[in-house]
Amino acid sequence: MSLDALIQDLRQKSGERIKKIRQEAEARADELRNQKKEELRRRQAEVRERLKDESQKVMAPILHEAERTALAIEDEVMGRLSNRLYALIVDMLDQVRQQDYRAVFEGLVREVPAIAWEQVEVNPEDQRLAEAFFPGADIDLDPSVIGGFRASADGRRYRVINTLQRRLEKGWPTLLPLLLQQIEMERD
Repeated sequence: MSLDALIQDLRQKSGERIKKIRQEAEARADELRNQKKEELRRRQAEVRERLKDESQKVMAPILHEAERTALAIEDEVMGRLSNRLYALIVDMLDQVRQQDYRAVFEGLVREVPAIAWEQVEVNPEDQRLAEAFFPGADIDLDPSVIGGFRASADGRRYRVINTLQRRLEKGWPTLLPLLLQQIEMERD
């Protein structure tokens, strides 16, 4: 599945949820800013009566706190958005089976050393593929393996995890900023 198709599908499935999360965060940030601004106005009036110079000393920490709180809310929203996007993509990994999955599995097998793998863990739907590509190995079925395999040899001395989810985990730090950038461009 191409990145563009993945992004398009993500937009369709999570656009409203993302918009709602952003709106809630913006509303929460606005509410906090308004509360802090109101508190700031009240304090400024008291301080102005005493000393004009004193207003700057009081205003700075309040604004700093409001900004810090707004940033904390934004960080929380981005974390939740990241988790939601990741979960959606993990759910979509199963769609790889719909598009020439044998070639994908074969490519994953070619990436690992050609040794006598003793044990191979695969999704139950991949049992035949595992038997074909890992003859003589004990094939364990594990539904949590979305695509690809986990293999071990020499009494588990050698172990390789070549699953689609592991690849997503490794690529997530690079992929997430690209997805967020695409979402932000669509929002604007």
